[in-house]
Amino acid sequence: MSLNYSFSGKRILITGGAQGIGRQLVQRFHDDGAIVFTIDLADWDGTRKTIESFGALDHVVNNAGVVIPQAFMDVTKEMANLHFDVNVLACFNVIQTAAKGMIEQGTGGTIVNISSICSKRAVPQTSMLVDTPMARIEDPVLQANIQKLISRCPIKRTIDTNEIVDLVMFVLSPLASMITGETIVIDGGANAGSL
Repeated sequence: MSLNYSFSGKRILITGGAQGIGRQLVQRFHDDGAIVFTIDLADWDGTRKTIESFGALDHVVNNAGVVIPQAFMDVTKEMANLHFDVNVLACFNVIQTAAKGMIEQGTGGTIVNISSICSKRAVPQTSMLVDTPMARIEDPVLQANIQKLISRCPIKRTIDTNEIVDLVMFVLSPLASMITGETIVIDGGANAGSL
């Protein structure tokens, strides 16, 4: 199979498509001819009805997430609920609803969940960032911690959004059909650099 694969006509749901990695995913899949859907995750039942209204989906990319840096001892119940509602429950709701449709249509499909490096290692000020999609971080304390992490990486730069999108496109393609249930880390060697 060629490394060139077209998503033309493929129906793809992308959460968190309004900014950052999500916006780039939407743009790249759209440019490749895919039929791209985005969704508001605020309402559980509304999310389910909207996904069902899209009809058969070929792929889902869960990219939406909340990133509000806080020290562990400063996290309030409201902040914990917000992070859990968006970063865990909404993701679960999307996967369950989309998977049900994929099973019913009989053709299967592919689901990719994107999370931050904080789901693999402890980073100061990120007690609530586990399973949060990667995003541009505006907080200066968190940004300083990220710069420290980068300085210890074998590849001394931040990851370009297109590198993440390239990986997602590969995983959704038939070229990766035997990759299932895996965690693929794209971090410039940050985890390896900490060994």
